[in-house]
Amino acid sequence: MSYKITGELISIGQEQKVSDTFNKLAFVLKTDLDKPYPQTLEFELHKDRIDLLSPYQVGQLLELAFA
Repeated sequence: MSYKITGELISIGQEQKVSDTFNKLAFVLKTDLDKPYPQTLEFELHKDRIDLLSPYQVGQLLELAFA
């Protein structure tokens, strides 16, 4: 089962090197922008997936698909 969510990119963390073969990057999306109480969700990208976030900047809307 996979999910899709649309939100505003509000934060991109620093890439963290966990080991010689593993690195990660955390980012935060604000969802439910049209609701009285928007939600913030934190996600992580690992290894070669980190490059997927490079074209985006804080403040942009993006659609995220995840499982």
